[in-house]
Amino acid sequence: MDNEGRYGIEVRQFNIPVKICPKNTRLKKSQSSRNTELKGYPCLIEGCTSILKTRTALRKHAKVHAVRNISCERCGRSFVERTKLNRHMLTHTGERSFRCQYDGCSKAFSLEANLKSHIKTHTGEKPHKCQICQHAFSHPYNLRVHISRRHKEKSLA
Repeated sequence: MDNEGRYGIEVRQFNIPVKICPKNTRLKKSQSSRNTELKGYPCLIEGCTSILKTRTALRKHAKVHAVRNISCERCGRSFVERTKLNRHMLTHTGERSFRCQYDGCSKAFSLEANLKSHIKTHTGEKPHKCQICQHAFSHPYNLRVHISRRHKEKSLA
C-alpha cells in the first residue's frame, strides 16, 4: 500500500517510546500494560509530536498541516476543503434550517449536528460518562471540563 497520505504526508507505523508524550493519559494507560513501547503512527511533520492510533486518524490529522487555500470572501478565514467553507458560510447568511420539533421550543440551528446536540437537553440523554466517578454528561466538552476540574490529580496519574 502507498505510504503517501491524501494531503501529501507520509504515513508509516512505528514502535514509539511512550516517553514522547508524558501528558497524554491514553498513552499512560497503555504504558502500564505495554511498558516500553507503543505502536502508533507518528506525524512526520517537523516539530509535530502527535502520535495517532490508526492510519486513518493520521490521515485526518494531516489536515492540520495542509495548505488552506480555500478562503471565505467575507471574512478571509481559510479552509482545506470546500465543504468546510460551505458550512462556514452559514455563519454569515444566518440560515437556520434545522428546527427543534419539541413543543414550546423555538430554537433553530444552521447545522444538523447542533440540533442533535440540543435535543439532548429535552431528552435528558447523557451518553458521556466519567470513568472515575460515573457522573454523566450530555456533551463531551462538559465531560472534559468536569475531569479537568474535579479529577485533575487523578487524570495526571
